Amino acid sequence: RDFGVMLAIGIVVLATLGIVVPGVLLAFGRTAHAAGAPTSSQGDGSDAVAPGKRATVASHHEFTNNWVERLVVKLGGLPARWGIVLVVVSLFLFIGGLLVEGRTKIESDPIKWIDQGSQVVTDIKFLEERTGFASTLGVLVNANNVYDQDVINLMHDFTIYAEARPDVAVTSSLVGTMAKIIAIPGATPIAPTEEDIVEAAKAMPPDVRDALVNDDQTATQINLRLAPASLEERAVTVAELEAELDALIAALDVPADSILLNDLSEGQEPVRATPAGLAMVGIGLLENLSANRAALTYLALSVAGLYLVLRLRSFSRALLALVPVFLAVGMSSLIVGLLGISLSPLTTVSGPLIIAGCTEFSILILGRYLEERQRGLEARPASDKAAARTGLAFFTSACTTIGGFAVLMVSPLPLLRDFGIIVTLNVAIALLAALIVMPPMMVWVDRKGWLGTEPQVRRHGAVKLAADFPSDQTALAGVGVLVFAGATVGVYAGADTSTGSSSAVSYAPVPLPTTTTTTTTLPPTTTTVPATTVPGQEPPASTVATAPTGPTVDPSGFPTEPPVGPISAILFSVLVGQGVEPNVANCAISTALLTADENELVALGIADGSPESLAIVTQGGLDCGIPQETIDAAIAAQFG
Repeated sequence: RDFGVMLAIGIVVLATLGIVVPGVLLAFGRTAHAAGAPTSSQGDGSDAVAPGKRATVASHHEFTNNWVERLVVKLGGLPARWGIVLVVVSLFLFIGGLLVEGRTKIESDPIKWIDQGSQVVTDIKFLEERTGFASTLGVLVNANNVYDQDVINLMHDFTIYAEARPDVAVTSSLVGTMAKIIAIPGATPIAPTEEDIVEAAKAMPPDVRDALVNDDQTATQINLRLAPASLEERAVTVAELEAELDALIAALDVPADSILLNDLSEGQEPVRATPAGLAMVGIGLLENLSANRAALTYLALSVAGLYLVLRLRSFSRALLALVPVFLAVGMSSLIVGLLGISLSPLTTVSGPLIIAGCTEFSILILGRYLEERQRGLEARPASDKAAARTGLAFFTSACTTIGGFAVLMVSPLPLLRDFGIIVTLNVAIALLAALIVMPPMMVWVDRKGWLGTEPQVRRHGAVKLAADFPSDQTALAGVGVLVFAGATVGVYAGADTSTGSSSAVSYAPVPLPTTTTTTTTLPPTTTTVPATTVPGQEPPASTVATAPTGPTVDPSGFPTEPPVGPISAILFSVLVGQGVEPNVANCAISTALLTADENELVALGIADGSPESLAIVTQGGLDCGIPQETIDAAIAAQFG
């Protein structure tokens, strides 16, 4: 958009200066150096036809003074009968170019825009090879409290899904890190509990905590490291990750009294997960560049056609001026596709640029041709003279433009090099299309009587001013205005004109519900701590394995649901796996934790099956009436 604004301002300034400055200088020079000298009202008279006389057919050598003019006349020297062929070929190439344009690759990876032989690119590739990832994707998770168990489970399930994908190298998050800490090799991964996350957040260094969760616990993030891939492939990855997030959120069964449903605005979900990060920037750029490429080309054609109809007051003249434009647009797309040139942000809008350049060249030739016909020249001499007189001007202009942009083709930056190639190619195609196609088509169309010039020449046969030389197709001009105006409105309406919007989401910080722990006073027990045989070790002499005469703690009042806490959850799973009733297993775990909590058990070496930690767990089981052989079987199942 800024590029278009810059070009528009530049053209207005250049056009103004080009009209004002030369006129002032010429007038000043005439006044200073030719004061009192006789002047001809018609210049040298070379272009004038005496009033009342019919112009004769002149050879193009009479008005070609240098090789450029002769070349221009020769390029446009195809027979008039080729006019219909050129029209068909132009439309065919235009349609073919539009079909190919949709398959043109757009390079939106900023790394590919810079010098591929630079040290920066070398270092980036080295890091990608060693680390296995090339970009990051952050998932921002919002809720009234991201420490809620439902949110923890959602993040845990999503992390497992993401890490199973080959295009995700690794993930990091508060939930994911805690899940890895409590993971036991060979066991089913379990999500951390609310208590795990709260305690982990307290233990984290402030800088790490600030990067993972905000102060009021309403936002946290999951960082995904994405493997090297093209932006097209990455867009597919992000779409699938978003679909998984949506499915997990939709599957949430949140109770009506959950803190996640407190103070939510109407239509707001209890949990929101939004992908963000550098990967989304690249994907967004790719979508922006691809969204309206074809629509921009159609819109430029429609606006150019509308202006030409209004300016020329003729539908047929406007269409005639656009035929070379169709050819130029189609050929540009076909050549870019055949050469395999990747488009970039600078070159993706090449369609409107070539339409502007080719329309300018076409209308210069057509306008001069109409003037020569008004002076009384026949169709072919008028075409040759128009090509010679205007061809020199815009041939020189085109060559300087080509030379200026061709310099960019030697740039080491692919972004600039491709831009130089595309613009140079477009200007050359526009020039050749106007010079080769326009002259024979003008003659052919004029001889068919579709330009409205032949009747006036026959009727007046004298020099006529442009304002006194209206087209015979005024009625059709109205039709042309409606056609091009309708096309302009239709293309614009069908284009993606959205500018993006942000939605403000406000989640109310809600603390986790407090839990009350009921402490059971155990009666004195005379049961000695049983010894657990560990391979390679003798049981301590002070311990004797004795079977309890009955439970010293009544398990009937304990719940049947799995307990919270990673160690408790594992012990529960192991005991229930040996046929222990769930409430009895909870009784054994709660009783053991009265002697040593989970942190103390970990310190004693419960993860490695140390005798000290297992003795505490065994005693808890015996106190709740679990037979010794069942406890031994559970220990053997867990530790081998």
